[in-house]
Amino acid sequence: MPFKLPFGSRGRELPKDLWTKCPGCEELLYNKRLAGDLWVCSKCGHHFRIRAETRLALLVDGESFRERDAGLESVDPLGHAFAVKIDLPAMSGLRSGLFGHARFQAAQRRGIAIPSSAVLRRGQLTLVFTEEGGLARMRIVQVADEAGGLTRVTAGLADGDRVVVNPPAELADGRPVSASGRAR
Repeated sequence: MPFKLPFGSRGRELPKDLWTKCPGCEELLYNKRLAGDLWVCSKCGHHFRIRAETRLALLVDGESFRERDAGLESVDPLGHAFAVKIDLPAMSGLRSGLFGHARFQAAQRRGIAIPSSAVLRRGQLTLVFTEEGGLARMRIVQVADEAGGLTRVTAGLADGDRVVVNPPAELADGRPVSASGRAR
């Protein structure tokens, strides 16, 4: 969305790559200053989304690492574990073939993992049936990601809710059901 200059009679529009509007406080932020503030709004503290390459450039010395395996895929999408190869500069004690573990701090994404077969989509609604006192209860849920037959539910379920896996098409709210196991 172009911004109009608040002064002058020419009514010029601002270049799109010069200013960014903060979704948190709606403040207009100068992009060079926003980059200098590490993509965090100086007024409200909103953290803007940035590309992986930009984040890595902020975290590590660009001369220390070289990208390999650009087509890398997660080995455990729900656990967010990745296998990576990193070329390190020559250091005493390092030999070819050694491996190690690295942990990068990221925003915590919470949710409850349930079998994907328990999640139903009806129109624009995402639903899960739970069992309460022997009766089916329909819950509208919000899901994040799916991997390995599990779906991460971020809203609408509580830890310990009993979900109905592979619910029959005729199942409706209030109908009798039996369930085993609990959402974790």
